[in-house]
Amino acid sequence: KRQVSTQSTGIEVLGLLKNHSYDVILMDVQMPHMDGLECTRVIRQTHAHLPRTIQPFIIAVTANVFNSDQEECYSAGMDAFISKPFKKEELETALKKASNHKRLDAI
Repeated sequence: KRQVSTQSTGIEVLGLLKNHSYDVILMDVQMPHMDGLECTRVIRQTHAHLPRTIQPFIIAVTANVFNSDQEECYSAGMDAFISKPFKKEELETALKKASNHKRLDAI
């Protein structure tokens, strides 16, 4: 069974993660109150005691397309990057990467 939730701010995302776990997070980089970069940093710090393959796989979703934007997302702890508007195939590729990432821990 898969669960999908939507949140509008990074603070809401962190609140949700206190009581629920998610395999994949599509993280908008530009959210009010706490952006996706800071939210991802907090998630990584909070889950630092867990192997990275058990932590949520975080996919950056942003309208920013420069290499420096991608680098900033990856350095914040995001695992993949898609730019808006994205094509179905780009999302599928990122989700396959997430699936492969999670499977590595099961081996």
